[in-house]
This record gives sequence, C-alpha cells and structure tokens, in this order.
Amino acid sequence: MSIVPTALVGAKHLELLKQISKISEKWEKRTKGMPSAWPRDGMFDVSVCEDMERRIRDHKIKDKSKKRQDKRDLELNILNMFKTEGEKYRKLLKEGFS
Repeated sequence: MSIVPTALVGAKHLELLKQISKISEKWEKRTKGMPSAWPRDGMFDVSVCEDMERRIRDHKIKDKSKKRQDKRDLELNILNMFKTEGEKYRKLLKEGFS
C-alpha cells in the first residue's frame, strides 16, 4: 500500500488542506533539478525534510517583512507536520514488522 504524504498530512490538518497541497507544489518547483528535490505529493524522508527546512529558512533571507516571516512560519509549520507524520508512519511500519 502506498501512502501519499500530502493526503495523510492534509487529512489530519483539514484546516490547512489547500495550503499543504499548494506549498508542496511550490516546494517541488523551487527544488526541481536539485539532488534532494521535493516531490509534488510530499515526502517523509528525514534528510529531504532537513534540506527543505534549510531552504525555507534561506529563501529570500534578506526580506525581513512581516508578510515574509508569516509565510516562512507557515511553511516551517507544514514541514514539521510532514516530519511528525513521517515519524509516526515509520514507527507504525517498524511495529508492524516486529
């Protein structure tokens, strides 16, 4: 069975469902052609999430406006949702194989 990360995260955070999909698409475009590119449907891979966190923090770093900071905070919040759900998913898989 294949899990679509954006669907899983969106189902648990219905109030942000549209934003989760939109931001995941934006990340895909921003990382296209990079070694650890973000897929449109999201990802639970820890190293890719860590790379994405650095990219979010470094994106338009000179822009200190409130609007940019709010966008950055939202993106980091959504990324943390992927990390958290990924940890839960890996734990369930591990328990299932034990």
